[in-house]
Amino acid sequence: MKSGRVRRSASCLLTAAIVLAVSGALAQAAENLVKNGDAETGALDNWDGFAGVFSDGAHGGKHCFLIKTVVGPGTHCFSKELIPIDPAKAYKLSGWFRSIGNAKSRIHLGYTPYDAKKEVIAPWNAACWPNSETVLAADCNADDTVVKIANGAAWGTYGGSVIAFDVDDSGKFADLPNRHISSLGIMKVVNKGQCWEVNLRSKCGRTYPAGTKVREHGSGNTHLFNAAGAEVVPTEWTQYSGTIRESAKSTMVNDQWAPGTAYVRIVIFSNLGQDNAEELQVLADDIVMTEDPGWTLQFSDDFNRSELNAGAAQAAAPDWQVVNGKWRIENGMLRGESAADIVLLRHIPGDQRLEFDAVAQPDNICDLTGILGTNERGGYAEGYFFGFGSENNTSSKLLRKDREVNRCDERIVPGKLHHIVCQRSGNVLTHIVDGKVILTYDDAQPLIGPGHDMVGLYIYGAGSIDNVKVYTKGPGAK
Repeated sequence: MKSGRVRRSASCLLTAAIVLAVSGALAQAAENLVKNGDAETGALDNWDGFAGVFSDGAHGGKHCFLIKTVVGPGTHCFSKELIPIDPAKAYKLSGWFRSIGNAKSRIHLGYTPYDAKKEVIAPWNAACWPNSETVLAADCNADDTVVKIANGAAWGTYGGSVIAFDVDDSGKFADLPNRHISSLGIMKVVNKGQCWEVNLRSKCGRTYPAGTKVREHGSGNTHLFNAAGAEVVPTEWTQYSGTIRESAKSTMVNDQWAPGTAYVRIVIFSNLGQDNAEELQVLADDIVMTEDPGWTLQFSDDFNRSELNAGAAQAAAPDWQVVNGKWRIENGMLRGESAADIVLLRHIPGDQRLEFDAVAQPDNICDLTGILGTNERGGYAEGYFFGFGSENNTSSKLLRKDREVNRCDERIVPGKLHHIVCQRSGNVLTHIVDGKVILTYDDAQPLIGPGHDMVGLYIYGAGSIDNVKVYTKGPGAK
């Protein structure tokens, strides 16, 4: 008998008759891709890192996994077998956990991505710094600690950044994951007039001629913790879950596959950074990864062209229509500024999910914002406003027809390419930034139907947007 709390997933009550009628079909469709995710072999088959199999009080069946934490870095558990994935499909990962130690544990649950050659994809292989593509201004040798590039205006100084060589600057990022990278650590980027000098922490380790195409790749987490991120686990069985629906184009975030992902391992971190590790124990059970049909892609735009194909608010544009402000395509991204409001001229009935990447520089940051449930003239005043970095980047907020319904302190990181999700599923609004839910709201009277079936974007300061995707599901979806 399974019991406990469910987190991060909508739930509904079904009659016993319906459950009996469809349970067989659902079980067949939702094949668990994780071997021995329920510990029912009575052993640690397919797993490393668990302390053992526990037979007292399992969530489902007779057995569950026991995680004991050592003092220091916490405990790292992972599936031994690589699981092949189709990056064009959506996958849901879930697991049940229960704290049993003298204090409550924290857990992370997600994936480690691998490419087609079964090599780990790390951030320095795939997390591109926006608009940093340039060329070597002089030959680069393996012993160099200073590398000369033609233009470093978009480059930053980060201990975890690298120089990536032989890059694809067409906007398609076909080189990712890029394995031709320098040593770790860009310590200084200096404009020398005729060129820019990139100062590395140690010897470059690569030899390339002048003219080689390069870009900066950033640091971050190799693991995609889309199901749980540092969640405090109660003493009763609690489920954590998350869904990845698509591949990132040029970055690494928790709710997208890393570019080039072909295989994954399931990974669990327990009690990472907790000081009282010796007191902490947690049980894990029913770890499940399934294909999730979920949302259907209805529209996408990567802005790899020179013209936006949008006119003034009175014009009938083929895709995008400017409502306010200034919009243009620049460096393969949609650039907006000056209280810029733009609407996608597509009717999107049913539940709506808008995803996009966005970046803002330090000089004029305010709003990298999505809009749902609007119309071709109304902008955010007629729909839902998912404000990220609003009010001069002092807060984030949800508005319903220009009335605030929720807010938080989440802010834009200057220069960082954020992945943003704005979603209405039934009555529930969910705002997700870089895989983290920052705001939710339950609207008793959701804005749906004619006049509320379009989506849009809003930038009050200045910023750039890329990789827009619009999904639908549910009644009325096409």
